[in-house]
This record gives sequence, structure tokens and C-alpha cells, in this order.
Amino acid sequence: MNEFDRAACEEFSRLRKEKNITSYRDKWNLEGICSYNTLLRYGSGKASFIDMPFYLAVASFSPLDCRPDDFLLRNYPIRSELDSRMRGHVPSISDYDWLGSHKRADYEYLREKANNRIFYLKRRGTIDDNTYDELMNRFKNVFSPSNCLSDSFGRYFSDDDYIGKVIPLVHEIDKASIMGNDKINSQGKVLRCRMIDKRLGIDDIIYLADISKRTFFYCQKDMDKLGHLPFSKIVCISLALDIKYDIMFSIYLHSLPFYIS
Repeated sequence: MNEFDRAACEEFSRLRKEKNITSYRDKWNLEGICSYNTLLRYGSGKASFIDMPFYLAVASFSPLDCRPDDFLLRNYPIRSELDSRMRGHVPSISDYDWLGSHKRADYEYLREKANNRIFYLKRRGTIDDNTYDELMNRFKNVFSPSNCLSDSFGRYFSDDDYIGKVIPLVHEIDKASIMGNDKINSQGKVLRCRMIDKRLGIDDIIYLADISKRTFFYCQKDMDKLGHLPFSKIVCISLALDIKYDIMFSIYLHSLPFYIS
């Protein structure tokens, strides 16, 4: 048992005593969730809390009136290890990717690119008529001639207008594409939209949370596989996206019959 597991076991024991839970059968209604011997393995240090599955962390800490993410962050160097991975990490997504080979925000190029993206989403049936109309209204506002500058080389956006007007439209188009993707479940869609807001791609999340790409794709398609992901990985993902886990993964949590918000 390492120092982190030892500290976690000691706190877990203290939390039990504070709630007068002397037996692992007391107040833990784990029928159909896991065996009491499984919980005993974590409490005795035979299994590490760092590897505890998401669903079990939620079930185990509820009777203790303790947030499982706070428990892990107090006892394991999750935050410092994530900070170390984030330090010097260059996100795989940049707001300037949409410029293509252009040196500046070329108005005609960006207008055609955004229009084509929206058109293809509609043609493939990814978005419905209402979403299409909303995107096109935003498109017309963003690409109003009054928003662009011009010189002898043509029309273009200032850097401020590119970041403040064009990029928000790009993000809305990307989110519409995600929300209309029937290969991603509802929880996965919320996750992917948050990733867009934070300018983080799939490669960034799998690196920061130290999970495989296959695991990531499984988790956005299968609630059960998400529930079996180590809770420490859930905490890492939430920290990277700057949001509490129970907000980020609220759809999954409310699918659990034993979850109490």
C-alpha cells in the first residue's frame, strides 16, 4: 500500500466512524451494485480508490455525505499530475485552424466554408429545419458585409471580429454536428459540446485523462462502459474541462437508480 492509498483508507475509515457505520453492511444498499466484499477491498487497501469505477464511487460515498471527487483530490496527486500534463501541452484544436492556408481571415473563403458546412449538415439529415434556419440566421449576421474590412487584396475580418464573431459561429456549427450524430449518446453529446467550448479535442482529452481513444469512443456510446471507467479518470476529464463531475456527467448520474442529487 502506497502513501496515497494509506491516507485514503484512513480518511474512509474516519468518515465511516463519523456516520457511525461500523459494518460495511450498514447503510450501504449495494444489492445489485456490488458485493460488500468488493467495498471491503477498497476500505482495507487491497484495492486502490484511484481505480474505483465511476458507478461504485457514486454509490459508496453517498452514505458518507462526502463528494467522491473531493475525496480523491485530497488523497491523490490527481490535480498536480494533470497540471503537469497540461503544462506545455499544445491543444490539438486552434481557433485559427479555420483559416486554412490563408494568412488572415479571408472573408470569401470563410463565408464559403461556413456555408458549405451548414449545407452539408442539412443535406445529410444531421440537423433539422429549425437548427438549419438558426444557423443560417447567425451565418447571415456574421457575414454581413458591414462586419468585414477590405483592401487591394480583398475582403477580410479583423482578428477581433474573427475570434469574436466567426469562431462562435464555427462552434455552433460543430455543436449542431455533434447533437445530430446518432452514434453518440446524450451524455456523450454534452461532453463533446463542453469540449468544443473549452477548445479541447479528443486527442487532448485522452492525453490529459490518460485513457485510450477506444475507451473514449466507448464511453460516449455506452453508459455502462462510462460507469466502469475509473472515477479518477472522470475527475481528470472534469478538471480539464473546468466543470464539476456531477454537472458534466449529470445525464449518466440520473440514469443510476441509487443516485441522489
